[in-house]
Amino acid sequence: STELYPMIDLGYYGALHGAPPAGEETSAWARDRIDFYWRMLEKRLTATGPWLMGKEYSALDPYAFMISSWYKPSAQALYGKYPAVAKLAAGLTARPKLKAVLDAHGVLA
Repeated sequence: STELYPMIDLGYYGALHGAPPAGEETSAWARDRIDFYWRMLEKRLTATGPWLMGKEYSALDPYAFMISSWYKPSAQALYGKYPAVAKLAAGLTARPKLKAVLDAHGVLA
């Protein structure tokens, strides 16, 4: 998360951080980094999943799900690129207590 947060900010809002063309170049670089980090998580989940800590569900899992919802153009686009991340998201949304919270806030609508 300490890497994804700033990359999301720069990747999707880079124009706020520099005048053209620097803002656009920064955004493009940051979007590449965003995908680099998602590839790392995909590799980890594929090797040791279904959760980020392997067989043990942890606070990392809903956190990764939350960050996945920020992906541009959509979380579904992210899940199409990274099937193990999609499986993580599906496993999370199937958890009754988390599903109830997500439903209450319109996240799954």
